[in-house]
Amino acid sequence: GLDVERAPDGSVLVADLEVPAVLVRRAATVARRRGSTTVVDPAFADRVDDEILALADHLTPDHTEAEQLTGIDTTSVEGATEAAGQLRGRGARTVHVKLADGGCVTATADGVLLVAAPDDVPVVDTTGAGDAFAGGLATALAGGASMDVAVIRAVAASTCAVTRYGSQESYPDRSRLRAMADRVRVRPLA
Repeated sequence: GLDVERAPDGSVLVADLEVPAVLVRRAATVARRRGSTTVVDPAFADRVDDEILALADHLTPDHTEAEQLTGIDTTSVEGATEAAGQLRGRGARTVHVKLADGGCVTATADGVLLVAAPDDVPVVDTTGAGDAFAGGLATALAGGASMDVAVIRAVAASTCAVTRYGSQESYPDRSRLRAMADRVRVRPLA
C-alpha cells in the first residue's frame, strides 16, 4: 500500500494518462488525502473520465484534448473558454486549455484569464511543450506562487520549449524562463 500520511507543504503531483488510468486515479487519490495539489495532463484524452477530472486541481489539456473531452471546437479563445467551463463543471477545479498558437485560457472559480504568449517567438519544435507547461505550473505552485504567476511561468516554459529542438534540451534555465515570463501577458475575460 501507498503511504497516505500528510504531504509536506507545497507538494504537487503531476500525472498524465500515458500510463493506465487506474494508476492516475490511485496516485491522485493518495495525493489528495496527503493534501498535495494535483496537476493532470489529459493525454490521452480517451482515458479521462469524470472521476479523474474530479481529482484534478489543475487540468492542462491542449486544444485538441479539450475538444476531444468536450466536443467543443477549441480553435478560438471563445471555444477554449467554453470547453474550460464545461470541464470545470465536470469536476476539475482549475482548467488551463492550451491554445494552438501558444498561451492558454485558464478557468477558475474566480473567473477566466487569457494568458498570451509573445506572438513573435519562432516555433521550431513543439515536442515537450506540454510537459514544460505542466512542469512550469507545478514548480510555481510548489513554490507558493499565485495563480497568475504560476500560469505565466507555465506559458513561459512552454513558449521557451518550442524555440529549440527536442524536449529536455529545450527546457529553459531560470534566467531564460524569467525573461520569457516578462513577455507573457494576462488579461481577464468577461
